Amino acid sequence: MRDVANDWDVETAGLLGSAEADIVVDPASLEHLASDASLAPRTASGADEALVLTLEDLLPDVDGAVVMLADDSLPVNLVTDQPLAGSGVVDGHASAGGVEVEGLFYYSFANGLTLYSDTDIVIVNQTVGT
Repeated sequence: MRDVANDWDVETAGLLGSAEADIVVDPASLEHLASDASLAPRTASGADEALVLTLEDLLPDVDGAVVMLADDSLPVNLVTDQPLAGSGVVDGHASAGGVEVEGLFYYSFANGLTLYSDTDIVIVNQTVGT
């Protein structure tokens, strides 16, 4: 008599992959994020309009990195209640997704997320409960 349970294990054992999933995000699939973002005055530089995002709008990779390439003509404001742990310009580094970020601005937050951007971003600190 055949042991059906053991046959099932043999047939499915080769179908199971590694425990880690490879995640690839197509920038085009994030287009809705920009369309859902609001436009508001940018008081820091006096520009008429700015793209306003919250830290929760950003989708980091497994290493907590987000690379945002924006149009220079549209200023970006990032609203967050997370303290800024560090910022500056990257000397040399490649993100987990393979995007070269050398020379980009970086903003590291207390929650572990690091945002890399080709344009300077205004960080708007929003205190919890206000």
